[in-house]
Amino acid sequence: MPGFHRVRRCSTWEVAVDDDLCTSERYRESRVFGGRADFMSGLNINALWKGFNKAWQGGLRIAHTLRYLKGKQLLYLLRYRLLPTGLFRLRPLCPARNAPVRILSFPWQHLPVWTHCRDDHSVKIFGHTANFAEGAWDWRIGRYGKLWNYHLQYLDLLLDETLDPEYRRSILADCSRAWCRGTLLAEPYPVSQRIVNILVFHSVHGIQDPESERAFRSQVNYLMSHLEFHLMGNHLLENYIALSMGTMACGSDTSCRKWVQCLISELSEQLLVDGAHCERSLSYHTTLLGRLLCLLGALERQGVCLAEAAKLRSRCSAMLSWLYAMTDTLQYFPLFNDSVRWPKALLERLTALAAELDVRDAGLGLSASGYRKFKCKGAGLMVNIGEVQPAHQPGHSHADLLHFVLSVNGHPCIVDPGISTYEVGKRRLRERSTDMHNVVSIAGENQSELWSAFRMGRRARLLNAIEGPLRIEAEIRWYRGHRHHRSMELSEGELVIRDHFERSDHSDALAMAHFHLDAGLVHSAMLENEYTFTGGKLSFVFEGLLEKSEESYDQCFNFGDCRPAHRITAYFCNELITRIRWSL
Repeated sequence: MPGFHRVRRCSTWEVAVDDDLCTSERYRESRVFGGRADFMSGLNINALWKGFNKAWQGGLRIAHTLRYLKGKQLLYLLRYRLLPTGLFRLRPLCPARNAPVRILSFPWQHLPVWTHCRDDHSVKIFGHTANFAEGAWDWRIGRYGKLWNYHLQYLDLLLDETLDPEYRRSILADCSRAWCRGTLLAEPYPVSQRIVNILVFHSVHGIQDPESERAFRSQVNYLMSHLEFHLMGNHLLENYIALSMGTMACGSDTSCRKWVQCLISELSEQLLVDGAHCERSLSYHTTLLGRLLCLLGALERQGVCLAEAAKLRSRCSAMLSWLYAMTDTLQYFPLFNDSVRWPKALLERLTALAAELDVRDAGLGLSASGYRKFKCKGAGLMVNIGEVQPAHQPGHSHADLLHFVLSVNGHPCIVDPGISTYEVGKRRLRERSTDMHNVVSIAGENQSELWSAFRMGRRARLLNAIEGPLRIEAEIRWYRGHRHHRSMELSEGELVIRDHFERSDHSDALAMAHFHLDAGLVHSAMLENEYTFTGGKLSFVFEGLLEKSEESYDQCFNFGDCRPAHRITAYFCNELITRIRWSL
């Protein structure tokens, strides 16, 4: 029997025949009643054509991705991909003897600890727990994904002062033995994180183990020849921070100065005019700022590279400005792009440390990052009109131009759904997709060409934008040619959104406007379109609406930390006016 599916059209509901299913049915009949199907039958030609077209489209997608890369990226990408894996991960031999690693004095209490370890050798990261028998740590464990294993390798559990120092020292010793024996995978990013965390532990409790000190020096030497120029972005900055602190601890102030200068030069390229890190992820921005403050404190307390420290302070001031602008001075932490929520206590410690180091808010506001913020009578609106940045590193970007979040009296109402995984798969693609943001979408399509976990081919473009005190109007063009014009006007107790959508293929398939509600909003028992939250009510009124649906979705606050919430989808043809009203 042929298959059927319902298709949403602007004029009516239609029932369409599933041609692929009908074709496969006829093919099965030919196998049963007519013997072997002719190789040159229409079915086989169609299958060959589909295979060729899929391969062609895949090649084009890769070409469109590669054309945005910098020349240096391509060279190092070829170097790391063409050379055997063992050569890229080749590590210096652990030296037989060395001078002791210098104990550095620097602030670290603001650094987050995502790895929770217990004395029974169990480790919990992002909701998943692994149990290791005493003396049998598996540093290559992969059952919970690469990100889980990365965090295990970071050794941020060394910062957990609730654990016995001797127990943490034994874990460090086990990790060091694995490094020296080659059973711990050598990768630059985990090595960068691990170097800083080892120095934190060393500054408080001391390593007190010659093999761990030899492994530490070996990791610093390894990182010097394995900088992540093929990725750039936050990875390269983390490399430079770790090398600056690592060489300082190894007693080479000359090498330290070299790497600090490289770091400052790279910050000049990666920081935007408004102080944002170019990948426009608030959690990565905050992480980098925290690490830079560690380095700044170490330089000043050791009296090393003081001229470079002054330049580093100005970069930190710009980054602090963007953090304050995005969070409304730490009142709210929006999860644009790949972001996870930071505990407010850690944010307060970070800003207190910034004040202690004389890092002041530069007051730059929001500009080059593409985010815009509007406030009116307790309501806060934040809108994204920024294209994918940086063009050569879109791994943490989403297909979300004209996406917005809304808070009322500090309570999040319409939110970014967040992310829960970095693993390649449908969930990762969906969390980056246009459909999972507060924008207009078409079923099965994205503003930009997303693929794999961190790849992006052709991109949406911002055509124009007009801004006022409480109003913004912008138009974008999808990579397939569709155009979306959106205007938003904020006033006391109301947000008015006007959407106009033009399809490049002139089809009459319905467009969908999505609104993701915070998990704290509860559907009102009195009115269909009304929702309640602590101290207030939120309601929706639509003009030009053809149909409305409400469904549950997972609001993600961190990897593995998701809570059920509601989202509203409004179907329309070309134009939709949405009035979001609230009362306190």
